[in-house]
Amino acid sequence: MTRRRKERAASNSMSCTDDEWARIRAAAAAAGEGIGRHVVRRCLTEDPSPNAKPRASQALSPQEQREMHEAVLRLDADSAEHGNDDSSCLGSAVRILCEDRIVAMEREGRSEELQALLRDVFGDAGPAVAAECLASPDDDADAG
Repeated sequence: MTRRRKERAASNSMSCTDDEWARIRAAAAAAGEGIGRHVVRRCLTEDPSPNAKPRASQALSPQEQREMHEAVLRLDADSAEHGNDDSSCLGSAVRILCEDRIVAMEREGRSEELQALLRDVFGDAGPAVAAECLASPDDDADAG
């Protein structure tokens, strides 16, 4: 995938929105590549046909997130009903996964997308959810 020494590289330009450019830059940095090399590698390793379907998202849709949340709540209620405390471990695991994803989206420069997603899932409480997940551990120590 790297260019051979005697191959001449042509300079080209592309147009995208500021948000798209920030996401491309973050993805290239995460891959440890320059932006140009990253774009070339991605274009040549993905399906380049005009009818290519976008790759499946790794995130859950808002409906799937609601369903998962409701399932966790049902698990919690069922567990408490039977005298088990397993739900606290499951709840913690789900919370950690969600917090990790929120922090990753913020780090990737996708804060607008993150805020929209959290508003879809949590309504008006979405910004508070993000703020709580993005707060540093020092903030908790200062509050206590």
